[in-house]
Amino acid sequence: MEYTNLTNSYLFEYECILNNQISENILKLNNELIKLKNELYSELINSIIIEIKTRIEKNSKGYLNFLIKNLKEKSKILQNSDELFYIQLNERDFEYFPKLKKELNLNNLNLDNKPLLEIGGFRLFNKQNTIFIDFTIEELIRVNNDLIKSLFSKIFPKYVGKIKSASELIKERELRKLLEIPIEIKEYIQNNNIKIQI
Repeated sequence: MEYTNLTNSYLFEYECILNNQISENILKLNNELIKLKNELYSELINSIIIEIKTRIEKNSKGYLNFLIKNLKEKSKILQNSDELFYIQLNERDFEYFPKLKKELNLNNLNLDNKPLLEIGGFRLFNKQNTIFIDFTIEELIRVNNDLIKSLFSKIFPKYVGKIKSASELIKERELRKLLEIPIEIKEYIQNNNIKIQI
């Protein structure tokens, strides 16, 4: 009887040690996975920015059309106003301003001499800054950050789920061993309540 209690005590202690080790390993693995995921996400955003810069440089006409299309949409507020508005562009885009102003047919739009430090896009605002529209590439990426993260996260497996205790793993192992035994022996074991030793 004492021998059985000692064995059970030892098994319980061993199970606790195993459970702690499993938990520590899973926590460590999760932390490493999160770190890697964050590093890869940063690399993805940098790759997106590099790709946008490359496309702007290779297709300046397409980029100008992008500016015109979005300025037309965002500048509707200027159409019926006598108030003076300013547009802030990337220094590279200063040369596009006369064409943009002509295309939009806006006399109350001036170029702000302080260039954007961003990749591209524009900021539109009035003198008092009561109206401020940020349509820079960086802002578009920031606004769509949740969508980008969501799409990115689908690539990664979720390392979650039920953490099994050592006793559950042992029971599964016993079951697997039982499944490997011929049917006649299985019936005998089940009928006679015999426990398989590991």
